[in-house]
Amino acid sequence: MAQHGWVEFLPDEDAIESLYPELFQEAVETVRDSGRTNMFDIPVAIDLIREMGYPEVALWITGHLVEYVEFIIGEPKIFFPQTGNGSDTPCADK
Repeated sequence: MAQHGWVEFLPDEDAIESLYPELFQEAVETVRDSGRTNMFDIPVAIDLIREMGYPEVALWITGHLVEYVEFIIGEPKIFFPQTGNGSDTPCADK
């Protein structure tokens, strides 16, 4: 099936994580948790990441803006961690 393009294989989680610098998630979470900027205000976020001790991550983001935004959009569990006992919270659209 894969030979005909009917199936697509996703990369391993380890391969996905290797797209980002070693301290990327830590740097983003540090700035996010500080509450000093909206993470989509990218120039300010980059400056804060640099100021908070992650100059390599700041430099990487400067050259990888698409990957940075995809990370923010694609990883809601990082920006909106689940709290409580893990049960699903009722939602109006369910």
